[in-house]
Amino acid sequence: MKQRITIEEYNIKWESEFNKLQTLINDVMEGSTLSIEHVGSTSIKGLAAKPVLDIDIVIEDYEIFPKVVTKLEAIGYYHQAERTLSFRGMEKVQIGWNIICMCVIKKVKS
Repeated sequence: MKQRITIEEYNIKWESEFNKLQTLINDVMEGSTLSIEHVGSTSIKGLAAKPVLDIDIVIEDYEIFPKVVTKLEAIGYYHQAERTLSFRGMEKVQIGWNIICMCVIKKVKS
């Protein structure tokens, strides 16, 4: 059975939910991350979108990835297998109005 995709009008809750999650993740990471970013369509004010929060957790090096996974699992996230060599994922499906897709990514050297 195919999952139905819905598009919703912009919801201010998306920003406030991200802010709560950013604080929670920052607290549990204890300085292990460089940044936590709200990305994707729900991060754009006024844009209709699928009610899915996309969050990127930026780390300096993948050597700390197992530590990051352990900390995220402690707050209810679970690790999905890698999709490509450059992608590491964590995901938590919430009952309610939204789904959260979280990616742990290495900082790109400029």
